[in-house]
Amino acid sequence: MTVFETLIGIAQIVIATALLGFGMLLLAALFLAWKLYKKVKKGAEKLRVDVDPALRNAIALTETARGMAASVQGNVAEISRNVSDANQKIGRVVESAERRAAELGALLDVAQQEAEELFVRTASTLRGVRAGAGALRSPRGDGPMDHEISDDELEIRIRAHEAGHAPGLR
Repeated sequence: MTVFETLIGIAQIVIATALLGFGMLLLAALFLAWKLYKKVKKGAEKLRVDVDPALRNAIALTETARGMAASVQGNVAEISRNVSDANQKIGRVVESAERRAAELGALLDVAQQEAEELFVRTASTLRGVRAGAGALRSPRGDGPMDHEISDDELEIRIRAHEAGHAPGLR
């Protein structure tokens, strides 16, 4: 055997030993990884068992909240429609009341105007009646005509005549 062949043999033994050592380290690492995987899996299973009811409750709570939100949203929409309808009805009532108040105001204006005209006509008629009565009671031709004296003077003469006194001329 030559030196070269001997070196090749030693190199093969070193490589084989290194590969064997590396393989054993790899197997040990795989074994440790397998053990770690088992522990993690067992912990995850425990965690799933512990978290599963809480997760289910959270899902149920979320669904309940979603249903309540939809219900509240529907109620708010209905209340909004009712308020809108009520506002429209109140608006119509207010418009009707304003229209009727305006009509009543116009009617009262007409009634007041008629009452004022009636009062003026009545006062005028009474003045004429008093003047006529005064003219019938007083002797004719001894004083100025009734239309030539003032209303105050006529009033004084009528009162004096009723009291039995002869009024003086002014």
